[in-house]
This record gives sequence, structure tokens and C-alpha cells, in this order.
Amino acid sequence: MLQHLINLTPHEIRFFVIEGKEVVIPPSGQVARVSENRTTEESLYGISVVSIKYSEVEGVDLTSFSSDCLFLVSMLVGPRLASKFPGRVYGPDT
Repeated sequence: MLQHLINLTPHEIRFFVIEGKEVVIPPSGQVARVSENRTTEESLYGISVVSIKYSEVEGVDLTSFSSDCLFLVSMLVGPRLASKFPGRVYGPDT
């Protein structure tokens, strides 16, 4: 199972499971990221209102992985991949 768990973050991900056992998933070497584009939309009572839009996922080609692979990704990447790879995208609870 763990050989099919692909960590697409730049960090080790550690799970603490039953009986205190630790499972470490190393980074795969590929990092899924999104870019951020900030624009000032308006001013509200003298305070700038900033809009943030995120890009599509960059940095990896997930179609190159077999269909039984599960992906560990960041909280920003997760929602953008979940609809394309249902049941295969997970994020750490940090």
C-alpha cells in the first residue's frame, strides 16, 4: 500500500498510528504547487480589498502515475486535484 502513496510536497509526512508506531512518507521529488495572483479590487473605508486567485496545479503530471497511486498534497493543492482524481488525493491534517 505505502509504495503507492506518493508525497507531492517538499517535506516528509509523518503519521503516528496505533501503538505509537511512526510511518514516514518521504517526498517523491516532484512537488505539486499552485501560484497565487493578488489584485487590489477596491477600497472599503480606506482599506484595500485584495482578491486572491490560484492557478491550476503546476509541477507534476499526475497522469504519468498508475491508477492505483494515492497522492499526498498540500491544503491548497488538494481541492484543485480532488475533482480530477476522486478518492486518490489526501492532505495532512496540520
